[in-house]
Amino acid sequence: MGRSRGRRAHAARDLVRLEFNLEGDVGGFGAGSEFSWQAVATYGFDVNVFGSTMRSVVGYRALYVDYSELGQHGKDGLDWVQHGPVLGAAFRW
Repeated sequence: MGRSRGRRAHAARDLVRLEFNLEGDVGGFGAGSEFSWQAVATYGFDVNVFGSTMRSVVGYRALYVDYSELGQHGKDGLDWVQHGPVLGAAFRW
Protein backbone atom coordinates (compact mmCIF):
# COMPACT_ATOMS: atom_id res chain seq x y z
CA MET A 1 0.00 0.00 0.00
CA GLY A 2 2.98 2.34 -0.17
CA ARG A 3 4.50 4.48 2.53
CA SER A 4 2.85 4.64 5.92
CA ARG A 5 3.04 6.22 9.34
CA GLY A 6 1.63 4.57 12.42
CA ARG A 7 1.33 4.51 16.18
CA ARG A 8 0.92 1.68 18.65
CA ALA A 9 -0.19 1.72 22.27
CA HIS A 10 0.25 -1.25 24.58
CA ALA A 11 -0.69 -1.77 28.20
CA ALA A 12 -0.06 -5.02 30.07
CA ARG A 13 -0.28 -6.14 33.68
CA ASP A 14 2.05 -9.01 34.55
CA LEU A 15 0.10 -10.26 37.53
CA VAL A 16 -3.26 -10.42 35.81
CA ARG A 17 -2.06 -11.44 32.31
CA LEU A 18 -4.38 -9.03 30.52
CA GLU A 19 -3.45 -6.89 27.55
CA PHE A 20 -5.13 -4.10 25.59
CA ASN A 21 -3.67 -2.92 22.26
CA LEU A 22 -4.56 -0.01 20.02
CA GLU A 23 -2.81 0.15 16.65
CA GLY A 24 -3.29 2.32 13.63
CA ASP A 25 -1.55 3.65 10.58
CA VAL A 26 -2.09 5.95 7.64
CA GLY A 27 -0.47 5.37 4.27
CA GLY A 28 -0.61 5.67 0.54
CA PHE A 29 0.14 9.29 -0.30
CA GLY A 30 0.37 8.40 -3.99
CA ALA A 31 2.95 5.62 -3.55
CA GLY A 32 0.86 2.52 -4.32
CA SER A 33 -2.58 3.61 -3.17
CA GLU A 34 -3.87 7.17 -3.08
CA PHE A 35 -4.73 6.90 0.60
CA SER A 36 -5.22 4.15 3.18
CA TRP A 37 -5.68 3.77 6.91
CA GLN A 38 -6.35 1.05 9.40
CA ALA A 39 -7.23 0.87 13.08
CA VAL A 40 -7.14 -2.21 15.31
CA ALA A 41 -8.21 -2.59 18.94
CA THR A 42 -7.57 -5.93 20.70
CA TYR A 43 -7.96 -7.34 24.18
CA GLY A 44 -5.75 -10.29 25.11
CA PHE A 45 -5.89 -12.63 28.07
CA ASP A 46 -4.40 -15.96 29.14
CA VAL A 47 -6.51 -19.02 29.91
CA ASN A 48 -5.51 -22.48 31.13
CA VAL A 49 -6.41 -25.19 28.61
CA PHE A 50 -5.49 -28.82 29.35
CA GLY A 51 -2.59 -27.74 31.56
CA SER A 52 -1.11 -25.35 28.96
CA THR A 53 -1.40 -21.60 28.72
CA MET A 54 -3.41 -20.30 25.78
CA ARG A 55 -3.25 -16.63 24.82
CA SER A 56 -6.66 -15.51 23.51
CA VAL A 57 -7.26 -12.28 21.64
CA VAL A 58 -10.53 -10.64 20.63
CA GLY A 59 -10.91 -7.30 18.92
CA TYR A 60 -12.07 -5.25 15.98
CA ARG A 61 -10.31 -3.97 12.85
CA ALA A 62 -11.20 -1.42 10.19
CA LEU A 63 -9.24 -0.93 6.93
CA TYR A 64 -9.83 1.76 4.28
CA VAL A 65 -8.20 1.77 0.83
CA ASP A 66 -8.48 4.31 -1.99
CA TYR A 67 -6.62 2.94 -5.01
CA SER A 68 -6.88 3.77 -8.70
CA GLU A 69 -4.82 3.30 -11.84
CA LEU A 70 -5.20 3.93 -15.54
CA GLY A 71 -5.24 0.53 -17.21
CA GLN A 72 -5.75 -0.90 -20.68
CA HIS A 73 -9.55 -0.63 -20.40
CA GLY A 74 -9.76 2.75 -18.69
CA LYS A 75 -9.53 3.77 -15.08
CA ASP A 76 -9.70 0.93 -12.55
CA GLY A 77 -10.22 1.70 -8.91
CA LEU A 78 -11.01 0.54 -5.43
CA ASP A 79 -12.50 2.75 -2.73
CA TRP A 80 -13.80 0.76 0.24
CA VAL A 81 -13.82 0.15 3.98
CA GLN A 82 -13.59 -3.37 5.34
CA HIS A 83 -14.23 -3.96 9.03
CA GLY A 84 -15.03 -6.77 11.39
CA PRO A 85 -14.03 -8.85 14.39
CA VAL A 86 -10.54 -10.18 15.08
CA LEU A 87 -10.08 -13.50 16.92
CA GLY A 88 -6.84 -15.24 17.76
CA ALA A 89 -5.34 -17.96 19.91
CA ALA A 90 -1.77 -19.05 20.63
CA PHE A 91 -0.59 -21.97 22.76
CA ARG A 92 2.55 -21.86 24.90
CA TRP A 93 4.07 -24.91 26.51
